Amino acid sequence: MPKATSYDTVGNREDLTDIISLVAPERTPLYSTLPKSAAPKALYQEWQVDGLDAPTFPGVVDGTDQTTFDNKAKNRARVGNRVQEFREPYMVTRLQQDVATAGVPDEYGRSKSRAVLDLRLDIEACLGSDQDIQVGSGSQESKLRALGKWIDSSNTDIPEVARTPSTSIGTTSSLTETTFNAVLQSAYEASGSASNYMLYANTTLKKKISDFHRVQVDASNAPNPYRVNENGKEKSVTLSVMKYDSDWGMVDIVIDLFLGRSSGGPLDSTSKERGYLIAPGMVSLGYLRNPGTEEFEDKGGGRRGMASAVLTLVCKNPRGLGKFA
Repeated sequence: MPKATSYDTVGNREDLTDIISLVAPERTPLYSTLPKSAAPKALYQEWQVDGLDAPTFPGVVDGTDQTTFDNKAKNRARVGNRVQEFREPYMVTRLQQDVATAGVPDEYGRSKSRAVLDLRLDIEACLGSDQDIQVGSGSQESKLRALGKWIDSSNTDIPEVARTPSTSIGTTSSLTETTFNAVLQSAYEASGSASNYMLYANTTLKKKISDFHRVQVDASNAPNPYRVNENGKEKSVTLSVMKYDSDWGMVDIVIDLFLGRSSGGPLDSTSKERGYLIAPGMVSLGYLRNPGTEEFEDKGGGRRGMASAVLTLVCKNPRGLGKFA
């Protein structure tokens, strides 16, 4: 018997709600928390580093004249970083701007806000990467040196007086509380003072730290392989560590999903192990052009614009910093 069904009847309306769900990481701790420093006035911004001599105590014979002298500026060196431009362009055709789109009252406005967000993510991923400095020319872009190359014991482009000691760089895959504290101790010995460090940590590193003293493998209890030490008065089990109090200073831990990535690269097992130990005031951002947007001339195809920024990463003296990789 002929009948109308929902499968073959012409004219059934679509039901597309006015909702657009975006599921993607968008927190940018480095970009958001690093302080601003003096704005660059050139494409290469420089500053000076210095280091003290090893202490000596030979004594002095009474009545001896001083006949030898020392150059107290001999350890001084210049370091610097290139500025880099970041861009996120966008365009919406005239027809697309005029038609009704579910969940988007203004296509151009949404594109503009998305470009600003994407620009922040670009900068965050660059700052936390292993990108090294590159001199700009007519055929290649200027690139800044990122944290992965500033905090690098083998980077001979950084003067030895300011180079991060190898003992301040830990291996996340084999990290224990002992080796974690060894990195903190090395950073303390290099800088000479206990600091309230910020540790920007990706997910695997963060999990390793959370396991310190709170969870341990119990091989004797196979069905329940973890034994947790917790205050019996509490009604919840805490396995998260956001602040670590060590002999070498307090460490505030901030999760950052954009560390250790390559340009356009995903969050993978290698990048998840990355972390940077930053002492207060030692790392900052210098903006030659502050982040912002501009709209270009509509030449007939539709409205178009760009979000952009020009900046550099200032690492005042990487000797007192640390890294996990």
